[in-house]
Amino acid sequence: MFVETATFKGIFACSLLTAAIFCSASAISTTEAGAISFRTKLACRSDYRSYCNSYMVGSKELRQCMNENGHRLSNKCVNALVADGEISAEEVARRAAASNR
Repeated sequence: MFVETATFKGIFACSLLTAAIFCSASAISTTEAGAISFRTKLACRSDYRSYCNSYMVGSKELRQCMNENGHRLSNKCVNALVADGEISAEEVARRAAASNR
């Protein structure tokens, strides 16, 4: 019984270490310049699939594609992009006013 408990504790500790390393790596990758938040990925998922799915998430090409399709993006996606600082609320308002002319 002691051997089983010790083995379980060893496996559990190894799993925790693996999880900690994975979380640390994820935190590092999301702090890199140009990282897209999980919130934005969720909010823009259908827009990405509809207009720009041939580009890698976080790439310069994807940003350009989303910018070119800005007038088609859902409100949910636009709001998430504003919250992440990908585009300003002023720019969204300017584009909306220009498209209503």
